[in-house]
Amino acid sequence: MLIDNNKNPLVSIGLPAYNGAQYIREAVDSLLAQDYDHFELIISDNCSNDGTWEILKEYSLKDHRIKLSQNEKNMGANYNFIRVHELSKGKYFMWAAHDDKWEPSYIRECVLKLEENPNAILCSTDIYFIDENNKPLTNHYWSTYKLNDLSMENIDERIINYWGRGYSHPMNHYIYGLYRYEIIKQLNFDITCYGNDVVIMFEATLLGLFEKVPHTLNYYRIAINNTIDDMLIKVYGDNIIFPMTDLFKNLIKMICKSSFNLIKKIKIFKTFFKAIFIESSWFKTEHYRYDVNRYLSSKLKRDYKSIFHRKDLLVYYIILRIVIRFIKRYK
Repeated sequence: MLIDNNKNPLVSIGLPAYNGAQYIREAVDSLLAQDYDHFELIISDNCSNDGTWEILKEYSLKDHRIKLSQNEKNMGANYNFIRVHELSKGKYFMWAAHDDKWEPSYIRECVLKLEENPNAILCSTDIYFIDENNKPLTNHYWSTYKLNDLSMENIDERIINYWGRGYSHPMNHYIYGLYRYEIIKQLNFDITCYGNDVVIMFEATLLGLFEKVPHTLNYYRIAINNTIDDMLIKVYGDNIIFPMTDLFKNLIKMICKSSFNLIKKIKIFKTFFKAIFIESSWFKTEHYRYDVNRYLSSKLKRDYKSIFHRKDLLVYYIILRIVIRFIKRYK
């Protein structure tokens, strides 16, 4: 049992901030209120212009656990996300969004799970989804969302559960859990696509099992007025893109580039296709339909070589053939 904070492992909390003045006090206050005291809070400001930096300097003068860094210019969200991990030195690491909140026992309970199970690579809790006014989201999807169990040793079971098994969304919300520091170095964060966290957490799912605290201790804020177009503009700018097609391409690339041998990759692909086409309703969501509607409504003349680079065409063709045969077999 974790009691003596001086003997407990150091936890690093990485908070990448950009124009978060509206909520960052709530986020920092809930982290400083953790009942697990042995942590460092690393905050990297991405050249905010709304007073965020001034708020952070005020906090750093009051608590020695806060370590501040500021980029000279806006380096992009991915850079800032990686930056806070580079500056950390704890045995365990977690990311914290500048507009989220946590119950006081969040870190302690996650550390306890990881200390008890050396095979687990990360730990998280279930999530309360809240709006801009701290009110719970009443939408059926968000109000009933639960993180699936990914604590099994069997990689096929983890893959199936990661892609939802009945939900219309993968388990990418594990991304804000508590990780073993060294695991993060094995993940590829150099991915620029819609839903890059889906790719990153699927890669983590292939590397090892996840623990889950049986309580809801994280408050995840969602801006309900943001549309999918708003998110696409942040990722792609003015470039026209089909988000789910691009995401699917990056998932395939991730598996192809993984360190598994060829036989293992084939097995992973088989389970992956089973998960997203049969076990999960992921491809039936509005996000996937959005790709189709986007094409039909705008009558875009898309050069698909810009989606599937010429050098990758053979690989994607082979994978497509496997998918088609797989679907026919399990009709």
